[in-house]
Amino acid sequence: MHDKEIYDITEVCSLFHISSRTLRFYEEKGLIQSSRSDDSNRRKYTEAQVEQIRNVIILRTIGLPIRSIQEYIVGKTPLTDVINLRRAEISALIKAKAEEIRMLNEVLAAVEDGEDIFDRDRAQPSRNQTSVMQLSIQCAEYILQDDLSKLYPHFSRKMKDYMPMDSFRKMWVDSIAGLGAFVRMGQTKADEEYDHIVYQYIIFEKMTVRIKFVYRDEIIHGLWIQYCEGDGR
Repeated sequence: MHDKEIYDITEVCSLFHISSRTLRFYEEKGLIQSSRSDDSNRRKYTEAQVEQIRNVIILRTIGLPIRSIQEYIVGKTPLTDVINLRRAEISALIKAKAEEIRMLNEVLAAVEDGEDIFDRDRAQPSRNQTSVMQLSIQCAEYILQDDLSKLYPHFSRKMKDYMPMDSFRKMWVDSIAGLGAFVRMGQTKADEEYDHIVYQYIIFEKMTVRIKFVYRDEIIHGLWIQYCEGDGR
Protein backbone atom coordinates (compact mmCIF):
# COMPACT_ATOMS: atom_id res chain seq x y z
CA MET A 1 0.00 0.00 0.00
CA HIS A 2 1.15 3.59 -0.54
CA ASP A 3 2.82 5.48 2.27
CA LYS A 4 -0.16 7.66 3.10
CA GLU A 5 -2.41 7.98 6.14
CA ILE A 6 -5.69 9.24 4.61
CA TYR A 7 -7.17 8.56 1.18
CA ASP A 8 -9.84 10.55 -0.58
CA ILE A 9 -12.71 8.58 -2.14
CA THR A 10 -11.52 9.58 -5.62
CA GLU A 11 -8.09 8.20 -4.87
CA VAL A 12 -9.52 4.90 -3.63
CA CYS A 13 -11.70 4.54 -6.72
CA SER A 14 -8.68 5.16 -8.93
CA LEU A 15 -6.52 2.79 -6.90
CA PHE A 16 -8.91 -0.16 -7.27
CA HIS A 17 -10.61 0.83 -10.55
CA ILE A 18 -14.07 0.87 -9.00
CA SER A 19 -16.83 3.47 -8.83
CA SER A 20 -17.82 5.59 -5.86
CA ARG A 21 -21.24 3.95 -6.08
CA THR A 22 -19.61 0.55 -5.46
CA LEU A 23 -17.81 1.89 -2.41
CA ARG A 24 -21.01 3.35 -1.00
CA PHE A 25 -22.80 0.04 -1.66
CA TYR A 26 -20.11 -1.92 0.21
CA GLU A 27 -20.42 0.50 3.12
CA GLU A 28 -24.22 0.19 3.19
CA LYS A 29 -23.81 -3.60 3.42
CA GLY A 30 -21.40 -3.25 6.33
CA LEU A 31 -18.41 -4.63 4.45
CA ILE A 32 -16.25 -1.53 4.76
CA GLN A 33 -16.13 1.69 6.74
CA SER A 34 -15.18 5.25 5.91
CA SER A 35 -14.35 8.43 7.78
CA ARG A 36 -15.77 11.91 7.25
CA SER A 37 -13.84 15.14 7.07
CA ASP A 38 -15.22 17.87 9.27
CA ASP A 39 -15.33 20.54 6.59
CA SER A 40 -16.85 18.78 3.53
CA ASN A 41 -18.35 15.57 4.96
CA ARG A 42 -16.65 13.82 2.06
CA ARG A 43 -15.73 10.19 2.55
CA LYS A 44 -12.13 9.57 3.56
CA TYR A 45 -10.35 6.29 4.19
CA THR A 46 -7.57 5.36 6.54
CA GLU A 47 -4.83 2.93 5.60
CA ALA A 48 -6.64 0.15 7.49
CA GLN A 49 -9.93 0.95 5.77
CA VAL A 50 -8.30 0.88 2.34
CA GLU A 51 -6.80 -2.49 3.20
CA GLN A 52 -10.28 -3.74 4.11
CA ILE A 53 -11.60 -2.50 0.74
CA ARG A 54 -8.83 -4.43 -0.98
CA ASN A 55 -9.81 -7.59 0.91
CA VAL A 56 -13.47 -7.23 -0.07
CA ILE A 57 -12.51 -6.77 -3.72
CA ILE A 58 -10.39 -9.94 -3.56
CA LEU A 59 -13.32 -11.89 -2.12
CA ARG A 60 -15.60 -10.55 -4.85
CA THR A 61 -13.00 -11.46 -7.48
CA ILE A 62 -12.98 -15.12 -6.41
CA GLY A 63 -16.76 -15.21 -6.80
CA LEU A 64 -18.11 -14.77 -3.29
CA PRO A 65 -21.48 -12.97 -3.23
CA ILE A 66 -22.18 -10.07 -0.87
CA ARG A 67 -24.12 -12.36 1.46
CA SER A 68 -21.13 -14.67 1.92
CA ILE A 69 -18.74 -11.78 2.52
CA GLN A 70 -21.14 -10.42 5.13
CA GLU A 71 -21.11 -13.78 6.89
CA TYR A 72 -17.32 -13.62 7.00
CA ILE A 73 -16.80 -9.96 7.91
CA VAL A 74 -19.93 -9.12 9.88
CA GLY A 75 -20.87 -12.57 11.11
CA LYS A 76 -17.27 -13.57 11.87
CA THR A 77 -17.79 -16.90 10.10
CA PRO A 78 -14.45 -18.60 9.30
CA LEU A 79 -13.35 -17.90 5.74
CA THR A 80 -12.93 -21.62 5.02
CA ASP A 81 -16.57 -22.24 5.97
CA VAL A 82 -17.75 -19.42 3.72
CA ILE A 83 -15.72 -20.69 0.76
CA ASN A 84 -16.79 -24.30 1.29
CA LEU A 85 -20.45 -23.28 1.44
CA ARG A 86 -20.17 -21.27 -1.76
CA ARG A 87 -18.39 -24.14 -3.47
CA ALA A 88 -21.18 -26.52 -2.44
CA GLU A 89 -23.78 -24.08 -3.78
CA ILE A 90 -22.02 -23.87 -7.14
CA SER A 91 -21.62 -27.66 -7.29
CA ALA A 92 -25.35 -28.10 -6.69
CA LEU A 93 -26.09 -25.53 -9.39
CA ILE A 94 -23.80 -27.30 -11.85
CA LYS A 95 -25.51 -30.62 -11.12
CA ALA A 96 -28.94 -29.05 -11.62
CA LYS A 97 -27.87 -27.48 -14.91
CA ALA A 98 -26.35 -30.78 -16.05
CA GLU A 99 -29.71 -32.45 -15.42
CA GLU A 100 -31.42 -29.72 -17.44
CA ILE A 101 -28.99 -30.33 -20.30
CA ARG A 102 -29.66 -34.07 -20.10
CA MET A 103 -33.40 -33.48 -20.36
CA LEU A 104 -32.90 -31.11 -23.29
CA ASN A 105 -30.73 -33.70 -25.02
CA GLU A 106 -33.43 -36.33 -24.55
CA VAL A 107 -36.11 -34.08 -26.01
CA LEU A 108 -33.82 -33.02 -28.88
CA ALA A 109 -33.10 -36.67 -29.65
CA ALA A 110 -36.84 -37.40 -29.68
CA VAL A 111 -37.51 -34.50 -32.05
CA GLU A 112 -34.69 -35.58 -34.35
CA ASP A 113 -36.18 -39.09 -34.39
CA GLY A 114 -39.45 -37.62 -35.63
CA GLU A 115 -41.39 -37.93 -32.38
CA ASP A 116 -44.12 -35.49 -31.42
CA ILE A 117 -43.05 -34.31 -27.97
CA PHE A 118 -46.45 -32.66 -27.48
CA ASP A 119 -48.34 -35.92 -27.95
CA ARG A 120 -50.24 -36.63 -24.73
CA ASP A 121 -49.84 -40.36 -25.22
CA ARG A 122 -46.08 -40.12 -25.71
CA ALA A 123 -44.32 -42.44 -23.30
CA GLN A 124 -42.07 -40.87 -20.74
CA PRO A 125 -38.38 -41.82 -20.78
CA SER A 126 -37.80 -45.22 -19.24
CA ARG A 127 -35.92 -45.44 -15.98
CA ASN A 128 -35.75 -49.25 -15.81
CA GLN A 129 -32.07 -49.39 -14.97
CA THR A 130 -31.97 -53.19 -14.72
CA SER A 131 -33.31 -53.44 -18.25
CA VAL A 132 -30.74 -51.09 -19.77
CA MET A 133 -27.92 -52.79 -17.87
CA GLN A 134 -28.94 -56.14 -19.32
CA LEU A 135 -29.21 -54.53 -22.72
CA SER A 136 -25.69 -53.12 -22.32
CA ILE A 137 -24.30 -56.62 -21.74
CA GLN A 138 -26.16 -57.93 -24.76
CA CYS A 139 -25.01 -55.09 -27.01
CA ALA A 140 -21.41 -55.49 -25.86
CA GLU A 141 -21.61 -59.16 -26.83
CA TYR A 142 -22.95 -58.19 -30.27
CA ILE A 143 -19.94 -55.92 -30.69
CA LEU A 144 -17.51 -58.62 -29.62
CA GLN A 145 -19.13 -61.13 -31.97
CA ASP A 146 -19.17 -58.59 -34.83
CA ASP A 147 -22.93 -59.13 -35.05
CA LEU A 148 -23.79 -55.51 -35.76
CA SER A 149 -27.05 -56.42 -37.49
CA LYS A 150 -28.39 -57.23 -34.01
CA LEU A 151 -26.75 -54.19 -32.41
CA TYR A 152 -28.06 -51.52 -34.77
CA PRO A 153 -31.80 -51.97 -34.09
CA HIS A 154 -31.02 -50.63 -30.61
CA PHE A 155 -29.49 -47.44 -32.03
CA SER A 156 -31.44 -44.22 -32.49
CA ARG A 157 -31.94 -43.03 -36.02
CA LYS A 158 -29.38 -40.29 -35.48
CA MET A 159 -26.82 -42.83 -34.22
CA LYS A 160 -27.36 -44.98 -37.29
CA ASP A 161 -26.87 -42.00 -39.57
CA TYR A 162 -23.85 -40.74 -37.66
CA MET A 163 -22.13 -44.11 -37.41
CA PRO A 164 -22.88 -46.55 -40.27
CA MET A 165 -22.07 -50.21 -39.60
CA ASP A 166 -18.84 -50.21 -41.60
CA SER A 167 -17.60 -47.11 -39.80
CA PHE A 168 -18.50 -48.55 -36.41
CA ARG A 169 -16.79 -51.84 -37.23
CA LYS A 170 -13.59 -50.03 -38.27
CA MET A 171 -13.65 -47.88 -35.13
CA TRP A 172 -14.01 -50.95 -32.93
CA VAL A 173 -11.22 -52.88 -34.68
CA ASP A 174 -8.92 -49.86 -34.43
CA SER A 175 -9.81 -49.39 -30.76
CA ILE A 176 -8.87 -52.91 -29.69
CA ALA A 177 -5.84 -53.28 -31.94
CA GLY A 178 -2.83 -54.14 -29.81
CA LEU A 179 -4.84 -54.98 -26.70
CA GLY A 180 -4.30 -58.71 -27.05
CA ALA A 181 -6.89 -61.45 -26.89
CA PHE A 182 -10.31 -61.06 -25.30
CA VAL A 183 -10.27 -62.39 -21.74
CA ARG A 184 -13.76 -61.91 -20.31
CA MET A 185 -16.64 -59.54 -19.75
CA GLY A 186 -16.13 -57.23 -16.80
CA GLN A 187 -18.60 -55.38 -14.61
CA THR A 188 -21.73 -53.65 -15.84
CA LYS A 189 -22.16 -50.44 -13.88
CA ALA A 190 -24.71 -47.67 -13.86
CA ASP A 191 -23.40 -44.12 -13.69
CA GLU A 192 -23.45 -42.80 -10.13
CA GLU A 193 -25.36 -39.65 -11.08
CA TYR A 194 -27.25 -40.34 -14.30
CA ASP A 195 -29.48 -43.41 -14.53
CA HIS A 196 -29.58 -43.24 -18.33
CA ILE A 197 -25.83 -43.96 -18.60
CA VAL A 198 -24.38 -47.47 -18.27
CA TYR A 199 -20.76 -48.64 -18.48
CA GLN A 200 -19.81 -52.09 -19.73
CA TYR A 201 -16.25 -53.25 -19.04
CA ILE A 202 -14.53 -55.69 -21.40
CA ILE A 203 -11.25 -57.26 -20.33
CA PHE A 204 -8.46 -57.82 -22.84
CA GLU A 205 -4.97 -59.17 -22.16
CA LYS A 206 -3.24 -55.79 -22.01
CA MET A 207 -5.99 -53.34 -21.12
CA THR A 208 -9.64 -52.95 -20.25
CA VAL A 209 -12.10 -51.31 -22.61
CA ARG A 210 -15.09 -49.50 -21.16
CA ILE A 211 -18.09 -48.92 -23.40
CA LYS A 212 -20.26 -46.02 -22.32
CA PHE A 213 -23.90 -46.41 -23.36
CA VAL A 214 -26.28 -43.44 -23.23
CA TYR A 215 -29.97 -44.37 -23.35
CA ARG A 216 -33.36 -42.82 -23.82
CA ASP A 217 -36.39 -45.11 -23.70
CA GLU A 218 -33.96 -48.05 -23.89
CA ILE A 219 -32.67 -46.78 -27.23
CA ILE A 220 -28.95 -46.05 -27.54
CA HIS A 221 -28.38 -42.40 -28.33
CA GLY A 222 -24.67 -42.33 -27.56
CA LEU A 223 -21.80 -44.81 -27.39
CA TRP A 224 -18.17 -44.13 -26.48
CA ILE A 225 -15.20 -46.49 -26.23
CA GLN A 226 -12.75 -45.68 -23.45
CA TYR A 227 -9.62 -47.31 -22.02
CA CYS A 228 -9.15 -47.97 -18.32
CA GLU A 229 -7.59 -50.28 -15.74
CA GLY A 230 -9.34 -53.07 -13.84
CA ASP A 231 -12.77 -54.54 -14.52
CA GLY A 232 -14.97 -51.82 -13.06
CA ARG A 233 -15.06 -53.06 -9.49
